[in-house]
Amino acid sequence: MFNSFPGALHSDVLNAVPNTNEDKRRLVDELRSRAKGSISSKNYPEAIQLYTKALEIIPTDDKNGLAILHGNISMCYLGMSKVNDAINSANDSIKNDNQYVKAYYRKAMAHINQKDYNQAKEALLDGLKIKPDDKEIITQLDKVQTEIIKNGNIISSSSSSTTTTSSSSSSSTTTTKTKISASSPSSSSSSSSSSSTTTTAAPITTSSNSDSMVENDEEGQIMRGYKIIDGKKTTFFNHELDAKTKELIGDIQPKRIESTNEVDTKKNPVGTSVWNTAGTFESVGHTPWAKETLEKLLKDIKLDTGNTVVTIKEVKDICGDAEITSNRGKRKHIYDFSIKLIFSIIMNENNTNYDGEIKIDDVTADDCDFEFSVSYDKNNSNYNADIEKIITSQVKSTNGLKLLIIDRLKFFDKEFKSK
Repeated sequence: MFNSFPGALHSDVLNAVPNTNEDKRRLVDELRSRAKGSISSKNYPEAIQLYTKALEIIPTDDKNGLAILHGNISMCYLGMSKVNDAINSANDSIKNDNQYVKAYYRKAMAHINQKDYNQAKEALLDGLKIKPDDKEIITQLDKVQTEIIKNGNIISSSSSSTTTTSSSSSSSTTTTKTKISASSPSSSSSSSSSSSTTTTAAPITTSSNSDSMVENDEEGQIMRGYKIIDGKKTTFFNHELDAKTKELIGDIQPKRIESTNEVDTKKNPVGTSVWNTAGTFESVGHTPWAKETLEKLLKDIKLDTGNTVVTIKEVKDICGDAEITSNRGKRKHIYDFSIKLIFSIIMNENNTNYDGEIKIDDVTADDCDFEFSVSYDKNNSNYNADIEKIITSQVKSTNGLKLLIIDRLKFFDKEFKSK
């Protein structure tokens, strides 16, 4: 579809034909990394071409990986204002992994772009079944409810609890549909009815500029909340001053401050550099400490069930940065990492050892909504049905190794934010 353009820039990966599963995984990682760069420059067609290549080579049994790629393509289509394509890609994402929450969010954002608030609400409610405390979904649901009420098309403010069972190749998951009030979504279900209350959430702003309808995706590149003023992009929080106000304020244009030859270190506020005596902004890097701490916390994690021991054998790679900023005395802790771990399965009954890889994206200071993906080689001589069951129940499961990893990452977050 886009064969004519990104051209030779990415021809090395677009024309690559990997043979082994390991080569395929490496190429998928490279394609996703390059697509991230394309997204940062808003070259969505190029990003779609890279993601599409990744879809061609990713193992078909990697349902979560397929869902993420389709979800990212949906986000790109929305950035191009191709709303129907965005909805179709979001549906493809859900078909591959109906537990992938972001697919429902992106589907909802596409419907919001169409001002189809009833369909948007349905998608958001489906996402809340899986993750009842998702902040982004709850925020958008409040706004959608406001639009539905404002337009006089009110859907029942509460829904009866229903239990939905979704099955995979080796396990089943039971989710409960929760009651949602018109004023504020709640993650708890109750047998009592809830009264409809008019919500005061801010209405959804629609714009021809597609960026305003695109959420901050897992790659962290596309931001919501932009508008165009006099041909310039600015945020929706920017308010132009009228002539009378400007006259009262006077000239507020930045003035050049003549430099001095000496710096008075005695006036330097604590925690800032001598070149920042006003204390307006300061950024201090903590990347080495963060990487060292993460490695110490994550290595040697062990899950022992008696017959089987699953461990984090190696912290293979930690990519990203950490810093603490100070702006007029207000400190902010910022970090963004992706982590690769090697897990090892040891079966005591027959002395079988088997290794695989866990990749964790979106390890950020904003929340603990991490992206986990598990990859392993089914062509390995030690692979069998028992290994598959162990990976499903003890590695992929939210009650297994993943839970221990999340606990360590939360501990890291607490330690970093106490600095």
